[in-house]
Amino acid sequence: MFKRILSDAFHQTFNNLDVVFKMCGAWFALQFTLSVIILAFPSSPGETSAPAFFAWLAAIITMVLSWSSIAVAWHRFVLTGEKPNTIHLRFGSLEFWFLLRALLIGLIGLLMFLPVAAIGLTLSTASSGILMPLLATGIAYLFLSQFLMRFNLALPATAIDQPLGIGEAFTLGEGVGLQMVFASIVLILPFTLATEFIEYLLNLAAASLPLILIQIKFALLEILLQIIVTVLGIAVITAGYRTAIEREQDSNA
Repeated sequence: MFKRILSDAFHQTFNNLDVVFKMCGAWFALQFTLSVIILAFPSSPGETSAPAFFAWLAAIITMVLSWSSIAVAWHRFVLTGEKPNTIHLRFGSLEFWFLLRALLIGLIGLLMFLPVAAIGLTLSTASSGILMPLLATGIAYLFLSQFLMRFNLALPATAIDQPLGIGEAFTLGEGVGLQMVFASIVLILPFTLATEFIEYLLNLAAASLPLILIQIKFALLEILLQIIVTVLGIAVITAGYRTAIEREQDSNA
């Protein structure tokens, strides 16, 4: 099942890069424009310029709306064959309800992970070393992530207008959640590390050569990596949903 989810998410993403960039292109171009505005109006210590403040605010709102829009478009593309327009900036009622459900699942995840974080902080404070508390906290997060992934199976169903409650999604995802977590790590970690490396190089360039053109070039490369990471994360959920649905259909046959 792990190989199936991993392969499905990988091939769906990289065999349809044209669709990926249609879904993400306009949203990330908007984010890039806001980033340029932020870079063009640097803040002085203790205060933020008005254009930069509003650009930061717009960037945060855009990131939230774009994720919902891209996720809905991806789920519908993979599960129903519906392709997005060349310029995809859609955010309607479907994306709105999708976002609300995602926020609800995020709240469930927060309630699950907060006690672990509190216990991990307590252990690290009480312990002379930090390695063991970090390891224990990491294992606990990994264990709990599988349950959050099972809740996430409600999202593809929402995107394609299929009635599936969050509790039903959790039941549907039995045995699939941990496989989705491992697939996410394998697929996303290399690109996440590459993005962090680009940010490191960007900081070096900004310190030694404070030229906005150099910063823009690095930012463009970072955006390309972010597009891949975003879609891969969504693709794992789509693959897990399809695997769980097919398994249920086989068991009922």
